[in-house]
Formats: sequence, C-alpha cells, structure tokens
Amino acid sequence: MQTALDFGDRPRRQFVPRTPEEIRTEAQDMLDTWGAFTADKKKVRGLVAIERPLTVNEGRQLSALIRKTKIKLIKMDALKVEGGVDWPAHHVEHVVRTMTRLDGDRAENLNNLGWGPEVSSKGHWCAAMLSIDRDRAIAVGRLIVEHYRNQTERLADFYPLPADWMVSS
Repeated sequence: MQTALDFGDRPRRQFVPRTPEEIRTEAQDMLDTWGAFTADKKKVRGLVAIERPLTVNEGRQLSALIRKTKIKLIKMDALKVEGGVDWPAHHVEHVVRTMTRLDGDRAENLNNLGWGPEVSSKGHWCAAMLSIDRDRAIAVGRLIVEHYRNQTERLADFYPLPADWMVSS
C-alpha cells in the first residue's frame, strides 16, 4: 500500500544546504540581471555589500528576497499580453529604456518622469528582459507603453528619438 509520503521507486531529492556566500552570489547575479525589478532591492544591495562573511540569518534574509523576486518573475511570465501600441519594436524598446532611465526614484516621487507607480515594476522588468527575451519584453512593453503614448514626444527632451519616429506615432 502506497501512502501520500511514499515516493515508490522514485529517488528522493536530497536537500543540499547552500552557504550564505553562495546565496550572496546568487543575489548579486539577480541584481546584475534584474536590477530595479528585484524585490526589496535596497535591502538586497545592503546585504550583498556587507564586507564580511554573511551570517546564517543574513543568508536566510537574502534567500527569502531571492524567492520573492522569483515569484515576481513567474507572475510576469504568466502575464497575458494582448493589445498595446502597434509601433515598430525599436520604438517600443526606445520608450521602455528611456522611461526606465528616467525612473530612478521608482515612482516614489510624482515628478512626471519615468514610469508611474502602477507600472514601474513592469517597466523595469521589460528593460531587463530586453537582453534576455526581446520578443517577450517588446510584447509586454507594447502593453504598458500604451498608457504613455501621449508623453512619448516629451522623451526627446531627455533622449533623442529614433530617426524614423514620426509625430503621429
């Protein structure tokens, strides 16, 4: 008789604990890849920057933040993308990169620069994703840029628009 905890002939996965330093390396890689999309990035940066070996507790904190970021990534992967602007991909990329550059405060200050609070995280994800899966980043970018289409001409005040950009974009 097989119980719920009986794995039958399947081998059991062994849990191999990671050292706090291995976790620190993963967290640094995550910051390098995802930047501002990283969950609680200020805390992650602070823990990664500690100049001594991390304690077990600090390693656990980083591990929890890595999990939070992975959950955010899973949610972005599951996001259905339909609609949005019908611009050429390089126009969408330009707006995503420019809005992300202008969003240094992560929408904490309502200064009409960069992404708004409702899409800041998605905008930063798009910018990071451009070098990982450009097609997916452009698809999501089309959707979120739709809300900023009236502001795009103002972007030329900060970064030159692509040469083929037309006022009617």
